[in-house]
Amino acid sequence: MAKIKLTKVPFAGTPEQDAKLTEKLDELKGVPGALMPAMQTAQEIYGYLPVEVQKKIADALDVSLEKVFGVATFYSQFSLNPKGQYQISVCLGTACYVKGSGDLLAAIERELNIKHDECTSDGRFSLLETRCIGCCGLAPVLTINEDVYGKLVPADIPGIIEGASAGKGLGLRFLRHIERNSLLLFMVPADSDDIRKEYEILLNELRTFNPEMLDKQRVLAITKCDMLDQELMDEIEPTLPESIPHVFISAISGLGISVLKDILWEELNKESNKIEGKIESIAHRAKDMSHLKEELKDEGEDEDLGYEYIDDEDIEDLEDFEYEEEDWEDDKK
Repeated sequence: MAKIKLTKVPFAGTPEQDAKLTEKLDELKGVPGALMPAMQTAQEIYGYLPVEVQKKIADALDVSLEKVFGVATFYSQFSLNPKGQYQISVCLGTACYVKGSGDLLAAIERELNIKHDECTSDGRFSLLETRCIGCCGLAPVLTINEDVYGKLVPADIPGIIEGASAGKGLGLRFLRHIERNSLLLFMVPADSDDIRKEYEILLNELRTFNPEMLDKQRVLAITKCDMLDQELMDEIEPTLPESIPHVFISAISGLGISVLKDILWEELNKESNKIEGKIESIAHRAKDMSHLKEELKDEGEDEDLGYEYIDDEDIEDLEDFEYEEEDWEDDKK
């Protein structure tokens, strides 16, 4: 028999919800087949069927709690766990699964520490596995409440869900990772309702996580521009942020890719982005290693870092560096 995992989130029904359910149960008392409509109404009111609500239904309709629970677990329309403020549904239909939706699901489960039909303890996020939602052309797809997000990779997740910077949502590990980078490329699809707003959301995540990340060079790329003609791009351009370089690109048609490479190279080689006193061709700031020990511990790795560094001045010429060669033939004798 399959195990049923119940939520650890405390039931928090309101007096208004209780009054609505009581009114409906009073109407259904003595009506044949009243159990299903009673449970459907309860699910509409609360969003799920906690044991407290199941018991109320059982008492009102004079049926056993076991029968209510059996119906609730038999029909997929009923849920025993609450829905979060942000309901994440990952499509596992054939088209999405082939394109990597399983990887998206695994990334979300790992970051939120919940599984299918579970809710985070703060009530913010819940996760569902769904079948085809009719957006195969955008595979892999997930939805958050009523919003649909397609053609995703795991690295897209932090930018989709606000709250990542608080450590309660997704992408805290991702934010730590890009903290080491000297240049940040923001990519917003051309079909976004408001490109500037999407950029500001991502920027706010950085600001909340670490304000110093706003000091890094930034470039904005508007993607999926094969869907646009020049007239539409001209209309969009005045709405874009003025403070950073931007470019219209398309991975399908190749539009703007060369221009993007040139912009990135130019930004990387700006004087403000070079290590002071080092070779001109080096275009990276010194890597901040302060988080490394903590991240290794989070990953379960050995956190005892026994690195020994050698100053450049200690080696005058790499050609003078000698290696001790072992005589492998002697070892075989």
